Formats: sequence, C-alpha cells, structure tokens
Amino acid sequence: MQGCYGPFGHDAEIKQSNNGSEPILQFTLDRITALPVDEWLQPLADVFTTGIHSGLQSAYLDQHVKHHTLIFDNVSPQTRTEALFADRELFPTFV
Repeated sequence: MQGCYGPFGHDAEIKQSNNGSEPILQFTLDRITALPVDEWLQPLADVFTTGIHSGLQSAYLDQHVKHHTLIFDNVSPQTRTEALFADRELFPTFV
C-alpha cells in the first residue's frame, strides 16, 4: 500500500476498488429488508464496528506518518501497537 491518502485520494481509491460490488450490496440490502430486524441488525452492526476500529487505527497511523514525514510501509511495530491503544480509547466514544 502506498503512503498517505488525502481525503480525496482515499475516496477515489475506494470508488475504484469497489469493482461493481455496489449492485451486490444493493441486492443484499433489498433481500434483507423483508427479514426481521434481529436477523440482519447484528451482522450490519459487526461490519459497522469493524469499520470504526479500522478507521481509528488508520487515522492514527496516517497522522503519525504525516507528522514524521514517513513512508507508510516504514511505520514501526510500536507505532502500530500505539494505534491499537488509540483505537481502544476512542472506540467507546464512537459506539
């Protein structure tokens, strides 16, 4: 993975990487809307919380890389551990 993403660069990468998955997502959403809430809420909540964890850790690493003008691949294991701690501290706020 290449270095830092600006807010527009990352969005553009996400749009390029979906590779036609939006119709699949829409089909799945259309299918589950007829189901009882308890059958689809937990899987979607799991995806949402996974996204929060990923976003918090990525944001921490992104800021570290920008602050120290590093290449993303050169981030130390200690910094990655610090990102996990930042995630644990901030996650309850987002939930």
